[in-house]
Amino acid sequence: MKNHTAKLPFQFAINNSKHIIIAFSLILTFFGAFIPDSKAQISEKQKQWITAQIRSHSASENMDNFVQVSFETSDYEEFKKTYVRIVENSFLVFSQNDTAYIYKNSSHDDAEIGDISLLLCNNQVFYNLEHVCGGIAIFYRPELMTSVSFLDFTTTFLGENDDKPWIKYKSRR
Repeated sequence: MKNHTAKLPFQFAINNSKHIIIAFSLILTFFGAFIPDSKAQISEKQKQWITAQIRSHSASENMDNFVQVSFETSDYEEFKKTYVRIVENSFLVFSQNDTAYIYKNSSHDDAEIGDISLLLCNNQVFYNLEHVCGGIAIFYRPELMTSVSFLDFTTTFLGENDDKPWIKYKSRR
């Protein structure tokens, strides 16, 4: 004689909870890269550095010390990305002709300030705490793009070493 016991709703949930947890974890992992985390807080020293860069940028009429960098692509079989390599003080021209100026500091140069990149464009300020190594920071998006807008860059490009996002600091005024 077979035992025909009905499954209660909570038993069904318990049996399928592993699948739900795995699916939820995958969703969080995918979208988590685009959500600034609480670890993205910046120190007082970093705030002072940001303020100094903004003042220096605003006061400077000669931007000849900046190197123009451009977006590049890697199109290998399973490794496709659009990226930009930031060297020294750089500037980027986006698809709508917006120009962004990028300053950076490496923890190798000043450990108190640490690794930080600063992006100034259209009276907006963004920062990124990605590792700056050898004076270079690389930001990427894992797909091929023919043009990149300012919005694309600040919302979907991540630091190549630690996958850290750009975070809006405050409006320049």
